[in-house]
Amino acid sequence: MNRGLIVIAGAESTGKSALAAALAAHFAVPWVDEYARDYCARHGNDLSAAQLLHVAREQDRLIRDALLGAPLVIADTDAVVTAVWAGLSGEAVDGWYADGPVAADLYLVLANDLPWEDDGVRVQRDPAARDAFRAAMIAELDRRGLRWLPVAGEGKARLHSALAALATTVDDSRPPPC
Repeated sequence: MNRGLIVIAGAESTGKSALAAALAAHFAVPWVDEYARDYCARHGNDLSAAQLLHVAREQDRLIRDALLGAPLVIADTDAVVTAVWAGLSGEAVDGWYADGPVAADLYLVLANDLPWEDDGVRVQRDPAARDAFRAAMIAELDRRGLRWLPVAGEGKARLHSALAALATTVDDSRPPPC
């Protein structure tokens, strides 16, 4: 993939940030960090629907800004991922999520195959909660008709899995990304 937006999606503690940074370094392109992490560190992680909407809109703004100056951007989560969080909260989901955020050209959905680590803001300690989030994420991507590919593995194997997945998306008119 030589242009567009790739979003790293998945449950907590699946290596999204590390993979986003590694892919950005590999392709020498910018990456957008997860805004929610800093927000939760400041405000706690029991977010209201209004706070989730703020997080989603800010993440979307950061992604749009990055896309203005680069042919390819890697993002550690996006507003669609936040929409899944909002949907799982049990509160009404704002209509903005339906057609407000920019959609990625491709989502790399990470497997829940890394151990959960408490960083002070994560809440999905229970493997069943992480599995439910991943399933909801995939269902939402499918419902929206958005392209996604699974990525698994630990350490460098995760990066190689992502690069292999990306290589399958390249058409014959463009060189492979590796």
